[in-house]
Amino acid sequence: MTFDAFKTFDAQELEIQATTCLKPLVPETELVFGKHFTDHMITVEWSAESGWNKPHIKPYGKLELEPSSVVFHYGFECFEGMKAYKDTEGHIRLFRPEMNMDRLNKSSARLGMPTFDPEELVKVITEFLRIEDRWIPSKRGYSLYLRPTIIGTQTALGVRAPDTALLFVIASPVGPYFSTGFTAIRLLATTDYVRSWPHGTGDCKVGGNYAPCVKPQSIAAEKGYQQNLWLFGEDDEVTEAGTMNFFMLWENFDTGRKELITPALNGLILPGVTRDSILSLVKSWEAEIGIFVREGKITMADILKAVEEKRMIEMFGAGTACIVSPIKCINYKGKDIEIPLGKTKNDSEAGPLTKRINDTILDIQYGVVKHPFSPSPSEILRDLKSYQVYNWPNIKMIELLSEAFSFISAPITKEIIKKELRIFWRSRTNNVRTTAVAAMRASQLESTLSLVLNSDPVLDIIIENLNEQQEATVLQQEESVEMTKQDC
Repeated sequence: MTFDAFKTFDAQELEIQATTCLKPLVPETELVFGKHFTDHMITVEWSAESGWNKPHIKPYGKLELEPSSVVFHYGFECFEGMKAYKDTEGHIRLFRPEMNMDRLNKSSARLGMPTFDPEELVKVITEFLRIEDRWIPSKRGYSLYLRPTIIGTQTALGVRAPDTALLFVIASPVGPYFSTGFTAIRLLATTDYVRSWPHGTGDCKVGGNYAPCVKPQSIAAEKGYQQNLWLFGEDDEVTEAGTMNFFMLWENFDTGRKELITPALNGLILPGVTRDSILSLVKSWEAEIGIFVREGKITMADILKAVEEKRMIEMFGAGTACIVSPIKCINYKGKDIEIPLGKTKNDSEAGPLTKRINDTILDIQYGVVKHPFSPSPSEILRDLKSYQVYNWPNIKMIELLSEAFSFISAPITKEIIKKELRIFWRSRTNNVRTTAVAAMRASQLESTLSLVLNSDPVLDIIIENLNEQQEATVLQQEESVEMTKQDC
């Protein structure tokens, strides 16, 4: 996907305003989903007249909007949910961020709002995460939840595509969804309300899909159920479980083989990142575990028959917040249908496949196993075919540092970089060693040096790049000497 300058913003133009008052970190034992927020936020403004403005990272704070802003009246709002993790080496990782960016674009376009180049927002978010590094928990199961959002901000009543919009990203540290092990949930299959309908917005992540679901969920909670099982149509087709994609493992009546099935993406279903990941992983295990994957229609009649004939094996919901959530009961038309859990040896309320999926995705997210779903920082850089994902305002810092340190003949280390940067910042002299860096504005430089000096992952990438350049230079020099000898 390509965008011209009008249709997207440029991460190289990122402007950073660091907060002067850092918030105290919240103890891990006190983390509550969506309650505490980091020191900074991302904002990018858009207008129909001039397109996207420069992206900004600035102190977390209130938005100033007119009461007539269309977001308050007509639901011009879409968002994403994604997480950042720290691996055992302290490196920050994202899990398939390109899918979140693509889905945010799809949702925004569905509401008649602007789209952007996904790579540019990933770059800005990566810079944001480096600044908010201290907020990213390092313990397994803990993470930093990211909420990219686009809202219509036009200050005029009337239902039409807004001529101004705001993209912003906020972040909240969160703990594990199941703090004491898996707890299976009970669902109330609802026929009085529907979550989505054909040709609607069920396959987009828009705010209007969520508020109408609160009342049905309250009704379910009053009856002792944690979530709704959303049904659609005269044959009670299963769509989603609460805010999660729905999966079940059963023996297919027609083929007799074990099958993991989930509703197909027919416009009623949100194309979940976790959903797609589960399908990909289980397909890769097919030869090993003998479980086949299928996307297709599921009705309550199918579920009732499978339970009655003891062909139902496991059932779970899937999403960013929980990864997987086992399901042990569905109330349908006033009757509880008990779902097998296929408990593992540790007696957690999760079947073997549910638990394996959860453990595998966690291993990927925290870098325990190498997988393209969760690249390391250097792999992200190469993925985007640019070192600019770790960019600073208006500069190609890697290139500038390469030039600034070109005089050093010894292998470059973190200590050398830190020493030279500190010397330069104290002197601010425009000498031969720092000509390239000195071209930056002082405010940008101060922010840059502070971030570089306190970010080991970034230093690792810089060192790798500089040493590669040194090796290439030495090789060129050796080749040049050899050619000179031949000429003589």
